[in-house]
Amino acid sequence: MNKEVTIVIPMSIPKELNPNWQPRIPAQILRGIRAGKINQFKSFVKAYSYHAIHPFNDRKWQDWTPIEHATIEVTLVIRKTMKVWDETNVRTALKYAEDMLGTKYGAGVIVDDSPDHLEWLPIKWERGEPEIRIKIQEVLK
Repeated sequence: MNKEVTIVIPMSIPKELNPNWQPRIPAQILRGIRAGKINQFKSFVKAYSYHAIHPFNDRKWQDWTPIEHATIEVTLVIRKTMKVWDETNVRTALKYAEDMLGTKYGAGVIVDDSPDHLEWLPIKWERGEPEIRIKIQEVLK
């Protein structure tokens, strides 16, 4: 049986992670703002990923071994008034989330986020209360 996990993060991607976001402020301040948002986003992704693979059931933590080969499908739920980003900008911003899925720095959902281990499926969009749904499915080779 193939392993599958869906990680639900109750927020939208911070606008500061969009490579096209260019407010009229000095570059060093912009770098500081982006760095803070990146760290905050990584922390959210890691925490919700860990919770998704280690739910508390019957007073025992479930055992989880990282997935060796997987597909990743992301669904972004955004408010009715929000603009849809182009896929390249979304993938750039979600690179930080991808890093938090691996075993080296992240929650250990997957072995590694390299193309040898992880294949991206097209990004999906929905309207509603903002959230990011990351579905990881094992691919048997």
